[in-house]
Amino acid sequence: MKTCYILIRYSMVLKRNFDFVAFRDNSFSDYKNMIFDSDRMRQREEFFLSITEPSMRAIKQNAPSDIRLRVIILTSEDLPDRNKKVLSDIEKKNSFFSIIYLNEDAKYLDVLRKFIKDDLDKWGKDQAIYATTRLDDDDGVSQDFLVQLKNYLKIGFSNMCVSFSNGYSAIHLNRDCTVYSDKHTVNTSPGMTFIDVYKKHSPKESVNLVFDFLRHRDMDTFRPTIVDGTKKTILYSVHEHSDLSIKHKRREVYQEDKVPVKTVAERFSFIKNGRESDLGRLITYHGSILCYDRELKRIVHKAPRVSEGYLFFDFTSMKLKTDEGKYLSLDSDLNVYLVENPNDSNLLLKKEKKDNLISIKKDDKFLSPKRKREDLLLSSKLADWEIFAVV
Repeated sequence: MKTCYILIRYSMVLKRNFDFVAFRDNSFSDYKNMIFDSDRMRQREEFFLSITEPSMRAIKQNAPSDIRLRVIILTSEDLPDRNKKVLSDIEKKNSFFSIIYLNEDAKYLDVLRKFIKDDLDKWGKDQAIYATTRLDDDDGVSQDFLVQLKNYLKIGFSNMCVSFSNGYSAIHLNRDCTVYSDKHTVNTSPGMTFIDVYKKHSPKESVNLVFDFLRHRDMDTFRPTIVDGTKKTILYSVHEHSDLSIKHKRREVYQEDKVPVKTVAERFSFIKNGRESDLGRLITYHGSILCYDRELKRIVHKAPRVSEGYLFFDFTSMKLKTDEGKYLSLDSDLNVYLVENPNDSNLLLKKEKKDNLISIKKDDKFLSPKRKREDLLLSSKLADWEIFAVV
């Protein structure tokens, strides 16, 4: 029997560790306020409950019979009571979860070492192969993660790391809209695993952790590192509160390797499998969302935080549709008039290169969203600016 400890830092506030990439330019008090900001906490909780927790349950359900899974959540004693209750409820529902609350002066690696040592001693094996895997509180791994890891949970791989380099970025434009794209990065943080062997009743200092090796991006310079990119294994979240801000990932919103949800769901079963209807939202080259402005009677594109007035691509009729179920046509000045029958719409929507990329044509020109104006223009040429991603 082998053990995999998945280590998740959930809004962990420590004086020793407030130099994470998203906060390293701030004082500790500023850092603490940002971590516990109500909007940030609400968003992180949503991602944790919709991605990370179901991901852990999925790998538990698919775990090989000879691998024991423990999920350890490291968080702060100062975590707001509401969020503590959420974690407590998760721990009660999932016996393989453990929550460790830390004060801001804690040496969290020492605390973690003792927890794992006590767990391995209690387990009763004289010698145990174990792995520690790092995972952020908004990321996930594929349901067969432990099946893949089993290939390396052997004495011959002790004191070595495994980097699962292949997966998807989940770019969360807003609560209603997530775009997926291929991601391949060696030494990425989610899923990075260190393998070791523990002898019963050894001192806690003998417990080695994946967190011991400073920057995950340089892991191969600290320990021999196996790179396994044979399967889509990592789901990496990008959003306004993530370490790598969404503004740096705009190209992935509309690039040609954008991946349909149903494809992602094949490897990450907790993701909703495909469309819930025959309608899809449309994302522009700039990462904005196509909408219908009823007051202006114009097609416009707005920032992702917009949550109303969406226009939809009707996969059945290949036409633009409002949230009220009517179809769009445009007059010569690009003013919108609504029609009941899709055959009466004068807009032609055509798939481009991939099924989830389309262009919108009126007569012999293409609708084009320009960065510096909210409404759309017509262009005689089809370029990146005239291609929309359907999500």
